[in-house]
Amino acid sequence: MTNDGTDSSSNDYDYLFKIVLIGDPGVGKSNILSRIHRNDFNVNYQETDIVEFAQKIFEVQPDGKRVKAQIWDRGGSKKYQSAGFQYYRGAVGVIVVYSITDRASFENATTYWLEELSQFKKSQDDVYRLLVGNKIDLNDKRSVSIDEARQFAENNGLSFIETSALNLNNIDNLFQDVVNGIYNNAKVVKRHHSTY
Repeated sequence: MTNDGTDSSSNDYDYLFKIVLIGDPGVGKSNILSRIHRNDFNVNYQETDIVEFAQKIFEVQPDGKRVKAQIWDRGGSKKYQSAGFQYYRGAVGVIVVYSITDRASFENATTYWLEELSQFKKSQDDVYRLLVGNKIDLNDKRSVSIDEARQFAENNGLSFIETSALNLNNIDNLFQDVVNGIYNNAKVVKRHHSTY
């Protein structure tokens, strides 16, 4: 990977998917991105300044197609809301992240962030949406149950997974799930080379 988040070996691919990470500040979006991009974890929290970006190649089974995922970590602060359209434009996957230890972040994920998504992405049927409960390494401080989150996801047409960016639990599965979900969507994105 180069310093700008691009993969110098990623020019050979069949599909290009834009995926956006959204959610409150402090839920672990940046560390989720950092884990899949550089296998790195930063214990010192710093709010993302508007957006972070990375790319990674995934293989979709059983077809063996190569997918380049452009992953955008949108800053969680609501002060960036007016710039939201540019991050959602062209997105075919959205990962809505909350912390299992922070009840307010779950409530915001299931209301504010999904409402913002629907505001900027009028057509929801071409967007694969995944609800992610992060920080399961802090299960003893849990304030959102697995059953509650899973039920919300099922009732609202989202996939669901719990992760830990700290100990790498389900991070690879999270992104493979999103890429597979997008690929299996009838409105799969055609290959192109634009960076939006």
